[in-house]
Amino acid sequence: MRFRGTLVLLAILIALAAYVLLVERNAPSAAVDGATPAPTTLPPLLRFAPADARLVRIESLFDGRYTEFVYRDDGLWHISAPVEGEADQGKVVLLLEDLADLTPRRALTETVASLSDYGLDPPAMRVVVELEDGSSPAVLLGTRNVGGSGFYAQAEGEPTVYVISLALGTNVERYLDEPPVRPTPTPTVEQIPTPDSEATPTPQG
Repeated sequence: MRFRGTLVLLAILIALAAYVLLVERNAPSAAVDGATPAPTTLPPLLRFAPADARLVRIESLFDGRYTEFVYRDDGLWHISAPVEGEADQGKVVLLLEDLADLTPRRALTETVASLSDYGLDPPAMRVVVELEDGSSPAVLLGTRNVGGSGFYAQAEGEPTVYVISLALGTNVERYLDEPPVRPTPTPTVEQIPTPDSEATPTPQG
């Protein structure tokens, strides 16, 4: 009797294992279910070669202020507005590199709020880059996101709202208010020997 009971229990376990295997094999995947799979890297909002840039313009769409950088024949970036002068080359080049492959941190695919809730109707700022071939890609910036870790943004002419890096948005804000002019070189002080620095013979008494 005990041996027969063991066989019955073993048969039940085998049947249960077969059922579980069959259910798992026939279960629908997340994609078939309609669930959205984990997103891969998002495509960039802007894409261009930094060396092709000839002008960068940062505009405030609230009050019309703007900062403009122009690449001139001397091979340097210059500020043409709101002041005139040579720009801080490192800061302009870094800004261009960030814009040239502007990959967002995430996309808001189910936006139920209006664009004004993201500071995008109207946008707070617009950044346009004029390229050597005559094209002018542009990005629109809104307010900081709820957590303060980035800025809401759109590629100009596109409906999707994205979150871009806080560093880029902060630099755009800063350069609109304080254009990055070329740092003033620190003057070097040349040491001039003085008569006191030369040894004076001690008179013999």
